[in-house]
Amino acid sequence: LACAQHLGCDTVSDELLFWEAVYVCCGLGSYHLSESVHSSHFSFWLTNVVGKLLTTASRPGSDTPQVLQHRLLWLMSCWGYVLDPDMLRQLFGILVAYLQPESYDLMVRLQAVRSLGVLIQCDNFYPDMILDVLDPLLTHTCQLVTSEVTDATVQVFIISFFQEIIDAVGASCRPHLGTLLQHVMPLW
Repeated sequence: LACAQHLGCDTVSDELLFWEAVYVCCGLGSYHLSESVHSSHFSFWLTNVVGKLLTTASRPGSDTPQVLQHRLLWLMSCWGYVLDPDMLRQLFGILVAYLQPESYDLMVRLQAVRSLGVLIQCDNFYPDMILDVLDPLLTHTCQLVTSEVTDATVQVFIISFFQEIIDAVGASCRPHLGTLLQHVMPLW
C-alpha cells in the first residue's frame, strides 16, 4: 500500500490498477524472473505476501476485489513450476476453496479451474498432493458445469479438466466417479 501511495495512487481504483499491473508483470515474466530470484526469496514472497493474500481472499465474504482474486490465481499458475511439493499441496487446497459456489464470482472460479489444470501438469506434481481435496474439487466443479455454465465451450473446457484430473490421479479417482457421472451425464 505504501509503495502504491508513493507512486501516486490516490484512489482505490488507482491502487487496484497498480497491483493488477504488478501481478501481470510478475506472471508474464515468471520464466525470466525465476532465473534471477533466489529460491528462498521466492518462498518468502509466496508464503508471506501472495500466500496470505490468497488465503485471505479465499475466505467467504472477503473484500478482496474480484479482479485481484482472478489475477492472483492466474499468477500461481504462472509460478507453479518452481513451487516445492509442500507449497504446491497447500496451493491445491487454497485453489479448491475458490471453487465454492456461494463465495465467488463465476470468472474467479473458472480461473481456479484453469490454474488447477495448469498446476497438475507441472513436473513437481504428484497425485497424492490432490487426493485430500479431490472430493470437494469434483463436487464444486460438477456444480459449476451443470448449474452455472451454459456456454458449450466452457462446459467442454471443464469436462476436459475432469479428464486431466482422472489422468493425473489414476485409480485413486474411482471412489469419486459416481459424483462425476451423476453431474456430467445430463450434459449429454
